[in-house]
Amino acid sequence: MAAVPAWPNLNEGKWNLVASNILSGRLKRLKSNYTFWITYVATGDAAPLAAIKLKSPKIFKGSNVEPLSNSPEIDVYIWIEDSDSATDTATITNVIEVNI
Repeated sequence: MAAVPAWPNLNEGKWNLVASNILSGRLKRLKSNYTFWITYVATGDAAPLAAIKLKSPKIFKGSNVEPLSNSPEIDVYIWIEDSDSATDTATITNVIEVNI
């Protein structure tokens, strides 16, 4: 079965759920003027706290694609910040593509 693409709406300065109950997939960066962090939780667990960002890895550092793989299933969260360090209040669209 082929991956099904989605383009989630994201909010700066908080964790955004971008994929639920997955074993594998990939994220693709569509705009490079943002910095992205990633974290995972077991499917069904509570969303991560904001402080987890300090321990979470940045993604898309050397590539525009980030593979996702885990067993058992996970929920994937993305934190996004604009490179100008100002937090936008509006929802940000079309910055990543999620394929699961």
